[in-house]
Amino acid sequence: MNKLHFFYHHEEEHLSKNVRHQKTEEQFFARNPGTQSVTSQYNKAVIMDEFSGLEKGWNDPDMLMVGMNGMTTQMSQTHFTMWCMMNSPLMLGLDLRRVKKGDELYNIIANKEVIALNQDELGIQAKRIKTTAKNCDANLSADKDYITDCDRIDILAKPLSDGNLAISFFNLSENEKNEKVGCDLELIKKFLGNKLPEKFYNAKKFFVKNLWSKETWAQTEGIFEVDGICGCGNVTLKICIEE
Repeated sequence: MNKLHFFYHHEEEHLSKNVRHQKTEEQFFARNPGTQSVTSQYNKAVIMDEFSGLEKGWNDPDMLMVGMNGMTTQMSQTHFTMWCMMNSPLMLGLDLRRVKKGDELYNIIANKEVIALNQDELGIQAKRIKTTAKNCDANLSADKDYITDCDRIDILAKPLSDGNLAISFFNLSENEKNEKVGCDLELIKKFLGNKLPEKFYNAKKFFVKNLWSKETWAQTEGIFEVDGICGCGNVTLKICIEE
């Protein structure tokens, strides 16, 4: 699918302390919806999933700001995951001379299991199937509403070529969210329909892996949830059926 690893220009190294602080405020969050940032670009691309695909092309919300001035490790990890789930081109914008094998940045941009979501042969962009945003009927239009208020958690579901599923929980807020948020097979089927094989919806046992923490577990219920997410954080799971 060749959307991977085009290395873009490196960041400016001579920025003043005041400009660096301003970038910290603006890289991940846009106070003005018209200002480019991780969340403003995500907010536009996440509702364009039906316009993306093998025969259509890929939604490109711009280069990755992973590791650039103003981006914390957690912001960078979530940013990278968003782009992978949306099948967006992965164009790195940081100075690669700063990256050492095994360090925090390397472990983000070299996570093969997360990159595999972006490169999956099925070529289906993740669909937002639920959001906690106010003034959005999450049961009807979670995948279509253009939402600029980042005080929310989004759940994205991505069908995979092996007949399994990836789910990401994104906290777009800089504040920790402590509420339990989840989805079940009924909701997944409502939004994804035949993009997943029927055997997935009828499965009695699931094997789940957190693609960042590498934690794994088996469960018999088709309910997938988190008990809270740190500010700018994500939980990304690969869910496989056990036949």
